[in-house]
Amino acid sequence: MCLSRGPGNQGRVIPLADDPLNRDGKLLHTTIRAFKGLESDVLLLIDVDPSYERCTRLDRYVAASRARQVLHVWGKGDWMAERVAKSAEASR
Repeated sequence: MCLSRGPGNQGRVIPLADDPLNRDGKLLHTTIRAFKGLESDVLLLIDVDPSYERCTRLDRYVAASRARQVLHVWGKGDWMAERVAKSAEASR
């Protein structure tokens, strides 16, 4: 179970599912690799860490491409800021 913290939802319990094929309106919590081949309107990628062996560039691409409409990414460390800075320098 997960507690919602949004406005008007304080303390509301949101059931979690761990089976991508049996969600039944629940919030799906799974790994990137378990979600491969599936899609969702809204996708939250949490604790993205490229130093982790199961979070390769291909895994991150596969995960991000599963979102149909909205994608939010929360990463560990400053790896994304570093990549954006390098990309900006290279385009000058």
